[in-house]
Amino acid sequence: MSDDWAAAYSASEKRLLKRAFLEHHLGSIRAQKIIFGLAPPEECLKDEWNSFRERIAKGEPYQYVLGSVSFGGCTFNVDKHVLIPRPETEQLVFIVKEMIPKTGRFLDVGTGSGAIALCLKKVHPEWNAFACDISPNALSVAQSNSKRNELDVCLFEFDITAKTSLPYAPFDLIISNPPYIPEKQKAKMDDVVVKHEPPIALFVPNDEPLLFYARIVEQAAKTLNPYGLLAFETHFDGAQEVANLLDERIFTNVEITKDYYGHERFVFARKR
Repeated sequence: MSDDWAAAYSASEKRLLKRAFLEHHLGSIRAQKIIFGLAPPEECLKDEWNSFRERIAKGEPYQYVLGSVSFGGCTFNVDKHVLIPRPETEQLVFIVKEMIPKTGRFLDVGTGSGAIALCLKKVHPEWNAFACDISPNALSVAQSNSKRNELDVCLFEFDITAKTSLPYAPFDLIISNPPYIPEKQKAKMDDVVVKHEPPIALFVPNDEPLLFYARIVEQAAKTLNPYGLLAFETHFDGAQEVANLLDERIFTNVEITKDYYGHERFVFARKR
């Protein structure tokens, strides 16, 4: 397998990509043996490897090329219709699973691939799990992941910005990583994100950066049970603005938590 490819990537990044490719096709143990020179390369994967390199060189995210990604102890199908789950979101799931009891009802708003909902369902199987998205294509991916991981989540199409009531209420947890990047920041972002990941899941109007948070807060005020948990992932510099949306007459125990990189990323609150 030649290393003469994708000049935009550093040598260390190429090694990580090669490892992801090998683990996807051969499993982690066989991949490690090849990477560390303890086993010969798999000649039968030559065509797949060449195709992989060509698509990566054109800027396509490797997760889309492989068609799957590991997240929270599960493996999820991903394609151009859903965001690639990121470490910050995995951290949100890790925090929330420690904050909720063993039983209840939760809703994941803007579920995309279903990663948040399915990981929570895995660690709390007694919960009744619900997840919604505005995109039928995203819901199709989430359904495939529900089947792949043998986890039962009720998936439904819903526009959180519409003035209609959420079905399946009430809930003991509402969790969301909604779109939060203002359109004006698009020019500063990596092409690998802007050109390949779904804009509907990334961007918000410049004049309404908190659009989705405000609508979810409105719905949570009506549909969360007393002391139910509201949990958000936010823009790296927007957590305080999201927290300011929470009316202290309705919500209590408002908390902002930093991500692995030291950014104020997560907002939590309880319904009074």
